[in-house]
Amino acid sequence: SSAASNPESAGKPGSARGLPFEDPEGLLGAPATRQVAAGLAGTPADAAVLQGFLRKAGKTGGSWKRRWCVLRRGGLTYFKQRDSEKPQGVIDTGSVVGLSLAKEEDSPPFAFHLHTLGSGKVGSSRQGPGRRFTLQAPSADALRHWLHAIAAVARFLRGGDVSSFEAGAKEAEAAALARKRRDMEEAAAAAASRERESLRRAQAEAVRRAEARRRLQA
Repeated sequence: SSAASNPESAGKPGSARGLPFEDPEGLLGAPATRQVAAGLAGTPADAAVLQGFLRKAGKTGGSWKRRWCVLRRGGLTYFKQRDSEKPQGVIDTGSVVGLSLAKEEDSPPFAFHLHTLGSGKVGSSRQGPGRRFTLQAPSADALRHWLHAIAAVARFLRGGDVSSFEAGAKEAEAAALARKRRDMEEAAAAAASRERESLRRAQAEAVRRAEARRRLQA
């Protein structure tokens, strides 16, 4: 079949297998993610895992287009309309290296980022630089469904099973705790430095005043 009809045969800009998966939201260990991942092994590669309308930002982030999106194991294909036969493009899920909420000040609600290794153009086999795709779900519930489904597919394609999701969650939790400890240590060090500087200035001021009194009494 053609690249347009089978997302798994669409452009493969690169494989993320073996590379770290950036998961700041801790999606990998979530029960909903594990549930989706557990069911992927028994489904055909071209079966839809999740589908629905999402808004997709342009490359420069200035224009948003409403697209009908279909997530399969081979890619997230997006169409201009629900009944369109020709896709506008496909994001290769095998090249996804990160998934995060859009937290920029100008980001619309329920938006998220998909970080990939290369281009998302249909039929492109050219290796290329990574790209950040920004998508917006219509609601908080839809956002959760899309995040868990994409995370499950990305890890499934990397050869991960349900246990790897639990391991990923523990790794994310450990990393978060390490960051928290580091932040606390840096804050404590900064506070101690400020206290030392304040003490030094107070001592210098005391010496200056004592010297001034001595001169007046001389």
